[in-house]
Amino acid sequence: MKKTTTLKLEDLNFEDHGIIYKKEIFDKSILDGLENDILLLTNKRNLIELSDYIVELDRNDKKSLLELNKFISKHPVISLIGVTLMNDTKNLAPNTFPVYLGGSILLGLPNDKRLIYSWHQESNYMPGFKKLYNSWTPLFKNSEIDNGTMSVIIGSHKYGKLDYNKISSSNGYTQLENDVSDFNLKESEFWCCIPLGDQVIFDQNLIHRSNNNKSNNVRFSITSRIGYSDVLTSVDGFKEKY
Repeated sequence: MKKTTTLKLEDLNFEDHGIIYKKEIFDKSILDGLENDILLLTNKRNLIELSDYIVELDRNDKKSLLELNKFISKHPVISLIGVTLMNDTKNLAPNTFPVYLGGSILLGLPNDKRLIYSWHQESNYMPGFKKLYNSWTPLFKNSEIDNGTMSVIIGSHKYGKLDYNKISSSNGYTQLENDVSDFNLKESEFWCCIPLGDQVIFDQNLIHRSNNNKSNNVRFSITSRIGYSDVLTSVDGFKEKY
């Protein structure tokens, strides 16, 4: 276990840390319903069977895995999380128009570094908003260090939008990686170990990353984004801007 700061989830606040913790964002039965619907769709009985199925698809039929991921990410619960995200952040962006930028289910494959997101800021991927907030919610299981939970650099949002290195991979994905060499990660890296049903919400400029899943099962999580603007701005085609 390599927690680096002495902060607790309950201590987090936007001003000092760039991230807050929300406990039991809604009734657990809602997440249970999403989980049950995914198991029903894939004809699997439990997380272990579902995880093995996803690993098999990744190995033999990546196109089908992509389509499955896109399909389950259209579940209404994802949109519901977007509504709760707006309710929790609207007061932080007065006199602006809220723009739901979508959400999706992330699949953290076991012992597979290809899908790990390096240190980055969401503001570089989705520019043009006065404010932008992101939520991250575990699904199926608690999010822990061993299964590659997200970690953040506490307080990094105070430096604003930083320069990045553009790294393109062979699978067509582009990462906008921040240089974090000036940060003392032993003191400032915070691992978001979150119980199932809870959530963190973080600022657009907070530097964060996903980590290597060392467990035997896929790590499921839900990400959602909402932007705030006082003028008309582009809501798609972001990739053309970086």
